[in-house]
Amino acid sequence: MVAAKYRWPRLRWKLSLFGADVLSAAVAFHAAILVSRGDLPLHQAWSAGAGPALLVLGAWLVFSMRHPGFLPRPHRPLITTASQCLLAVAGGAATAVVLLYVAAPQSLVGRAVLVPASGLMFGLMVLTRHAAGALASREAFVQRYLILGNGERSKAIVNELHNGRHPYKQLVGLIPFDPGEPVPTDVAVLAPPASTEALVEELEVTHAIVCHPQPLPEAAARCVAECEAAGVEVHSMEAAYEVLTRRVPLFHVGDEWIASLDASAHTLYATRVKRALDVILAALGLLLTWPLILIAALLIKLTSRGPALYSQERIGFHGRPFTFTKLRTMVEDAEADTGPVWACEDDPRITPVGRFLRKARLDEIPQLWSVLRGDMSLVGPRPERQHFVDRFLKEIPLYGKRLLVQPGITGWAQVHHSYDASVEDVIEKLRYDLFYVNHVSFKLDLLILLKTIDVVIRGRGAR
Repeated sequence: MVAAKYRWPRLRWKLSLFGADVLSAAVAFHAAILVSRGDLPLHQAWSAGAGPALLVLGAWLVFSMRHPGFLPRPHRPLITTASQCLLAVAGGAATAVVLLYVAAPQSLVGRAVLVPASGLMFGLMVLTRHAAGALASREAFVQRYLILGNGERSKAIVNELHNGRHPYKQLVGLIPFDPGEPVPTDVAVLAPPASTEALVEELEVTHAIVCHPQPLPEAAARCVAECEAAGVEVHSMEAAYEVLTRRVPLFHVGDEWIASLDASAHTLYATRVKRALDVILAALGLLLTWPLILIAALLIKLTSRGPALYSQERIGFHGRPFTFTKLRTMVEDAEADTGPVWACEDDPRITPVGRFLRKARLDEIPQLWSVLRGDMSLVGPRPERQHFVDRFLKEIPLYGKRLLVQPGITGWAQVHHSYDASVEDVIEKLRYDLFYVNHVSFKLDLLILLKTIDVVIRGRGAR
């Protein structure tokens, strides 16, 4: 089994967070009852709501234990912690509402208690997890990796583990299985052992990454089985690379991974829930921002020739064309002489008003109408023009897979990478787009929307 040296700090981490969650939930609920039921003596209000309160506390604790921050991980950005805590508290609150309706419909725990209690619980969860990540000992986070297989796939993993972005992930060695493939030079190369379990215990391995392509040779399959028997977490190369980089190893994915994309794009959330949320949020967005659209359109008309809105055909879901509309930020007929080209840094075609609109991302607001029509989603890969889609389908593997989901106003690639300026940029953004297609979920969409707010505030990536 994994060495006790690493098990105990992780157990201590989990017990500490569980205790903090119990205390936070009790404090949040107690404070909410005190504020909302001020007309009753505290002991009477609390005793009357004690039973329902336990249901709420239990629901919160179940969701907090499933929260990613409950696992031993190093300090993360506050926005990541906040988005994950929001999901945990919202899930617990929704479950509590259902339980209370069934078990205690006449309880004192109504909206006046549950809403402020949930808000306070959210704040306390963010505080405790952010502090725990910053203060916990290094031993609680250490992960020791063993690579099974050699070749280009293993080289990609080795390079990622050695790039300095993963201080809590240690590479302990590599076991090659194919003498015809290259072996990375900056990792300890181990001979296939007689007992993988003994090797795992000796090197204190916590994770193994299978980099040999399928089907596995007998020696590699035996190593994988013995690693799993020893309690080691075993991951495919594709899954490990996605966890490490939040991207897809575009040139190293196997047929099984490619086939999984279709299943990921056809989940209940991706096909039903996401659309309902898009309609609600897009309608609300248009209702709140129509004065901004009118002001921006007026400024465009006063400062440059041409219409205020710019329409263009783009390629959307499953390759279907649609009309893409945004506020015009360039001079009229900007591509009349050049044909379809990318915008560049300090592009002379961009008007002064257009530069401001791009910087503030206000030019994107009219796309909410495309979301309402069903041509786009709030979150998804950026829709591209037919000219570029035809080109990239020929030049870049798996480019067509980004069309498995609705294109979006913002997306995983947009919040991590700037505008396209070369084919290399397109390839890099495709790595992020395919990660999104493979992991589309409410949690990821919420994280992208929060990151988009951060990008807009900081003005990053605008041209």
